[in-house]
Amino acid sequence: MFIQTVILAIQHGRTVEQYKQSSNELKALNTQLEEKVHARTAELKQSQKELVEKNRFLKKISYLDELTHIPNRRSFANVLEKDLAEAKQNNESISLMLIDLDLFKKINDQYGHQMGDACLKIFAELLNQHFSEHSHFVARYGGEEFVAICRGETLQAIEQSANNLRERVLKLKVPGVSQGELTISVGISYSENANITDNELFEQADAALYKAKDQGRNQVVVY
Repeated sequence: MFIQTVILAIQHGRTVEQYKQSSNELKALNTQLEEKVHARTAELKQSQKELVEKNRFLKKISYLDELTHIPNRRSFANVLEKDLAEAKQNNESISLMLIDLDLFKKINDQYGHQMGDACLKIFAELLNQHFSEHSHFVARYGGEEFVAICRGETLQAIEQSANNLRERVLKLKVPGVSQGELTISVGISYSENANITDNELFEQADAALYKAKDQGRNQVVVY
């Protein structure tokens, strides 16, 4: 019995030792697993953050014109709808300018499309500078046509701003293009209390622009 007791004690000791060893190994495995989970969670969070940033960037560039880096036609449509609603609510005036580079096809044909693109970039920069001075919105509508939304201004101020822009374009220096060769025609629509739809506002500006072109270009016409 004594010998059996000793054997059982030895076996029990070994069992306890094996249990302790297994327990330590299990703790080590749990620690490793937790570390892997934390590392994977951190990777997923970083990936998610990068994805959100990429989506924001893609959304941003989807509203910018690829060539001139100013807002594009899609952005213009959204801003016009929003500005018109706010102007109506605040009983503010709203005006739309359609601005077209005159005889731009001639520039492309004479100097090449690379020079034409350079002209568009320089012109867009001038527009951005001109309208940002009064916190107005400007966008490239398509081709050589641009658009500006102005709120809270009198018609006289809007017309004066358009003529100032026209004169600035005449003085614009574009390498390789003769000064004064670039001119613009501007069509203006205006509503004193924004009691107008976005389509009506655009159609009126378009009609005024057509009249400016028909009358000889390089001029501003108010609908």
